[in-house]
Amino acid sequence: MAIIVDMPRLSDTMEEGTIAGWLKEVGQPVKAGDGLAEIETDKAVMVFESFDSGVLLALLLKAGDTVPLGTPMAILGKAGEDITALKAEAEAKVKAALAGPAAAPAKTEAPEPAKPESEKAAEPAKVETPEPAKAETPASAKVEAPKAAAATSPGKGGLAQDLSAPHDEDGARIAASPLARRLAIERGIDLGAVAGSGPRGRIVVQDLEGLVPKRKLSGRLAKAAKKEDEVVRVTQMRKTIAKRLVQSMQEAPHYYLTIEVDAGRLVALRQDLNSALELRAGPGQNDGQPGSARPSAGQKPQKVSFNDLVMRAVVVALGKHPGVNAGWEGATIRHFGGVHLGFAVALPEGLITPVIRDAQQLDLLELADATRVLAARARDGKLEAHEYAGNSFCVSNLGMFGIDAFTAVINPPAACILAVGALVEAAIVKNGQITPGHRLTLTLSSDHRAVDGAMGAAFMADLRKVLEAPTALLL
Repeated sequence: MAIIVDMPRLSDTMEEGTIAGWLKEVGQPVKAGDGLAEIETDKAVMVFESFDSGVLLALLLKAGDTVPLGTPMAILGKAGEDITALKAEAEAKVKAALAGPAAAPAKTEAPEPAKPESEKAAEPAKVETPEPAKAETPASAKVEAPKAAAATSPGKGGLAQDLSAPHDEDGARIAASPLARRLAIERGIDLGAVAGSGPRGRIVVQDLEGLVPKRKLSGRLAKAAKKEDEVVRVTQMRKTIAKRLVQSMQEAPHYYLTIEVDAGRLVALRQDLNSALELRAGPGQNDGQPGSARPSAGQKPQKVSFNDLVMRAVVVALGKHPGVNAGWEGATIRHFGGVHLGFAVALPEGLITPVIRDAQQLDLLELADATRVLAARARDGKLEAHEYAGNSFCVSNLGMFGIDAFTAVINPPAACILAVGALVEAAIVKNGQITPGHRLTLTLSSDHRAVDGAMGAAFMADLRKVLEAPTALLL
């Protein structure tokens, strides 16, 4: 008996999904556990594995379509099975889902009761009010139409299909992974000229390495060239970011505490640690484990970064101030049993915060290794739901971009987030003498409902002590 495959929930905050691409074609057999489609969620592009087995009899959505959870996507069944009635019913649901809330106003306006004669004199002013609003929709559609019409079909998600399913000059679909498509767009690389090394000739990220983007115009030609506006679809991740951060700024009473750290000893410690790691990777040293920050013999060592040191310092300081490792839950305040340390990772489609569970149980090198592994999984779109949800404290570092200091928006459920600025050379005053040194600026954003100012200040004071006497990071 044929069954309908619905849009699944692939993350705890997912409300709708976008088809990034199909991994099976109509008529192909599908086994339980086979990858059926690539679906863009609010967090990443994930491979949806089929729960059932059968032959793929119909695809109800095309690449780029965005629909709510539970919307029919495909039909599985036996080869040659009659699915006429089932398909018609499913297509009706898909049509309604793609139409979305846009159809709702027409239904609400229709049953408006007739007004008495005495009120008709006021009707012209009331009737004119909604007219401009209705006229705006076609206008915006006309702006988007030229961008989508050339390579996509009309309707919701048309522009997204142009990005997720590129075609060559003959109109054939180019098989490429979602990450490869994004990188190609960013770098200006024509995927039609790239040979894929993945399964069935699929283009993967490695195929783009070393390729030179299209040459840009310069001089008078660049000035003469007219660049049109670009209208892009808001990704599921970007929608969730917007929703959560607006909610955070509206509901959480933020306050900010900024400190400057004398980072001279921190710089020296990092140099000593990385020198020791290089020596440890020399001949005769083979105590490393796969995936560990401790290298094996002949293996190039992974260096400890300043971000690793700051994150370890945060864990140490939170051990002295468990009240800061908390979250506001309305009628209650949750004091987390472990330090579930989130850290911000920038992706082309938005920001994501992988979470290191029970970071207090890891030493410096283990924490550094966990950070690298999760950051790589985030960039590849391979994070699982438990790897990006439920942080008890968060760290956001823009210092690597040369930003001296900034304030960050709290990322619930945590009540605090630490903004890390650049570590810069600066003049330091010691014992009345000015000496060359290094300075690091940190700013704590806190939810005043859960963490009082004095509590946040005490945490920042101890965080400074740990960073200025960083031997504690090794204990």
